[in-house]
Amino acid sequence: MIINEIKKHKKIIIILVSILLLFLITIILIKIDQKKKYGKFIEEETARVKQYTALTDFQSIQEVALYLDCKLEKQEKSQKENVDYDIYMTLPIDVADGHAKHKTFLEKLIQYSAYALKYKNFIIIDKSKNINIAVVCNEKEQEIETYYINNVENYFTTKQNEENIDSFKTTSEIELNVTSNELQQIISLDWRSSNLQVGTAESTFKGYDIYFDEGYQIKKVAGKVFNIVFTDKYQNNVVNNLNVNSTIEEIKNSLGKPQFESGNLIGYKSKDFYVFFYNNQISIYRVDYYDTEKFAEIIDKYKESIDTKSFVDEVKSNWTDYDISDYGTNYIKIQYTLKGITIKYDSTEKQGIVVYNNYNGKLLRKSNFRRSC
Repeated sequence: MIINEIKKHKKIIIILVSILLLFLITIILIKIDQKKKYGKFIEEETARVKQYTALTDFQSIQEVALYLDCKLEKQEKSQKENVDYDIYMTLPIDVADGHAKHKTFLEKLIQYSAYALKYKNFIIIDKSKNINIAVVCNEKEQEIETYYINNVENYFTTKQNEENIDSFKTTSEIELNVTSNELQQIISLDWRSSNLQVGTAESTFKGYDIYFDEGYQIKKVAGKVFNIVFTDKYQNNVVNNLNVNSTIEEIKNSLGKPQFESGNLIGYKSKDFYVFFYNNQISIYRVDYYDTEKFAEIIDKYKESIDTKSFVDEVKSNWTDYDISDYGTNYIKIQYTLKGITIKYDSTEKQGIVVYNNYNGKLLRKSNFRRSC
């Protein structure tokens, strides 16, 4: 009897194990089938969205991710103040290996995402590459107001300004013949933007008024033209006999050895402006002439003080044409790109007043300042 009972129990155990294995195999097969179906669905969705040709085609963040070869991890309501959505993605690029080559990709990501989210404020986070893209939108006007990439506002404009102006290695001037009617008008108005008659801006992006039909973009700061960029749509010459289609060889033959050169970017300085040629674009920044006596007085007033906010506020009151003003709980940054001054206080060693080599004026206690090349 006992032997029969044991055999019976073994048979039951074998049956149960078989049923369990069959169940597990069924679950695994279902999972594999679901994964295949999901993979096929993603392939079909990717092929579908790759056919998009307009901003208005995008209806979701998932579509944006598929179109730009990103992996959407999750989208959730944000717990951060003034932020509607936190979007976790794995991006196919890394800003740490150079910002310029990723400019087009990241601008598309920002624009397409803003539209898909109906211009709510959002943050795109790639934890694996430590990329944080915060986008501030105007929901009522359905437009992007500004964005921050890793806490740098208007990232590409800021980086371009740093390369173009902060790295300018000469103060000598060359003679330039202005052949652009728009640039002639800007100079004749002493760069004031109030009476500028250069057409109608169709859009605004990253602080620039965009004149698509005319072929230029204009940024204004404190009532003056800060920068004008002639794009590949601009048909006329800008300086001398040079236009956006001029080759580097043609530019050098006309203007001589560049005063600044880095890769495909070359630049020159005249009495009134800096001119930079790069990738079928011509970028113009005005040369800023200013009185530094008051600035020196303000520095002297606060040189022993720890009241950095009052110091910065008084500088801003004296010089209103800053192009970056950024405040946080533990940091302050005010930048005058055209003047060659940045005032920065944060937790890093690289803080204080940074003086660039396009600064022309008086400083007190020079030993307290860093001059950057």
